[in-house]
Amino acid sequence: MKNKALAVFFAIFFISASQCYAYWIWTPESRKWTNPKYATKDTPVEQLTFAKEILDSAETERAMSEFQKLIRRFPRSFEASEAQFFIGQCLEQLKMPYKAFQGYQKVIDKYPFSERTPEIVKRQFDIADHILEGKERSLWDVISTQEYPVVEILRAVISNEPYGEYAAASYYKLGMFHKNLHLLEEAKKEFDYIITDYPDSDWVKPARYQIAFCDALLSGKADYDQESARNAQEGFEKFLEDFPDAELSDKARDELRSLRDKEAQSNFKIAQFYERQKSYDSAKMYYQFVIDRFSDTAWAGQSLEKIQNINMIKKDKENIIH
Repeated sequence: MKNKALAVFFAIFFISASQCYAYWIWTPESRKWTNPKYATKDTPVEQLTFAKEILDSAETERAMSEFQKLIRRFPRSFEASEAQFFIGQCLEQLKMPYKAFQGYQKVIDKYPFSERTPEIVKRQFDIADHILEGKERSLWDVISTQEYPVVEILRAVISNEPYGEYAAASYYKLGMFHKNLHLLEEAKKEFDYIITDYPDSDWVKPARYQIAFCDALLSGKADYDQESARNAQEGFEKFLEDFPDAELSDKARDELRSLRDKEAQSNFKIAQFYERQKSYDSAKMYYQFVIDRFSDTAWAGQSLEKIQNINMIKKDKENIIH
């Protein structure tokens, strides 16, 4: 029984060993056993060429593995930076855009000598743009920091090339992102960076419009925020003065009309309050203000009717006294 058990043990041992060694090859040149699964070419140039050929053949995951081998074997070589760049490309092809962003960022962080920075920044910007346009919804489920991934990516674009081609555009997209989340004060700060830091950029014009638009939205948060409304009006008026024929000018005029209508309504309500208190002189003063200042709104006509009614009430009272 004992001998039989030993025979089984050795049989299993030799079978396992033969299976294990099937993955290892003896190379006389190096006088070592090597496993092809983990082996690399003799030089980083050869390994990079080999990995790129695999990538060109659409074997993306296998190519990524070969690029990773290069980085592990030749971490300080120029080809390692190239391999890291192509890992980013592989991750994009595998529909893993956030990880692709991280892969590209490693090139900038670990290999400052790489000349790929302009291309990487563009690719990172495009990834963020795809998120904002809803082309890569899977990214919304990935939280790498306390902020949304798109914010992290756009901040990296700005940090990587503060005065590059995509910096002002990134600030604008950050502003729009915050605006759409109704974080209006935060949005205004992003737009203001464009005006302050990139005064010659084509993004200045839409940024100024969006600041005024944010103030308009802030004015409607409470019953009527006079300061925000005033800022919005001044912003739209200045925008129209500087860019009368801009693409956004018609929208600016519409917003300005809307703000004037809100301000007229606010003063009309004050007049109504005084009228309910039977403070007719104060009520007439506010109704008249609406007529004089906002004659182009419907509130002007209603204010005129109110003044006429007050005059009739006062006249009736005088008749009773007499």
